[in-house]
Amino acid sequence: MNQKERLQLELRSARKFSESLFESFKTPEHWMHQVEPRAYHPLWIAGHVALAENFSIQLLDPRRSLEKPLFREKFAVGTRPTNDPADYPSIDEILEYMRERRATLLDILASLDDEDLEKPAPPGSPRFVPDVGSVFCGAAWHEAMHSGQVNVVYRALEEVPVGYKAPVWTGPSPVRGV
Repeated sequence: MNQKERLQLELRSARKFSESLFESFKTPEHWMHQVEPRAYHPLWIAGHVALAENFSIQLLDPRRSLEKPLFREKFAVGTRPTNDPADYPSIDEILEYMRERRATLLDILASLDDEDLEKPAPPGSPRFVPDVGSVFCGAAWHEAMHSGQVNVVYRALEEVPVGYKAPVWTGPSPVRGV
């Protein structure tokens, strides 16, 4: 597997997990649930991931950036979530933007070769991003980190983690006397 294929796999895997969690939220209350007052809720996280993906696109191919001022106002680093759905774009708009931004990011990746991925990071990149390939890697780990936060909300709502199957012990009890 070459570097581009690995990055594509990481981006698709992170998104598959996020999407499986987002699919479980059926009500505005689910989307706005905060496990504690300073925590992000799933709606904020989806909007934030979309905004971050647009930042990556802006770095890599500014012509394909799709700025949404309301998203910057509501989902940028340093913003705090509210628990009022009326403060935000609709869930459908947020998910559509998130999905479209990922598709665009993957399209940009598809147009590059491994040599392109090794070039120095574009101007404006964070200091921890040394090369073009790291922009894509950063998008994958950023989403995975926030998916962990969404998973905490999912569990707090007394849901079973996506794809989780409790192990079934078929042999003798490992506990003496049981």
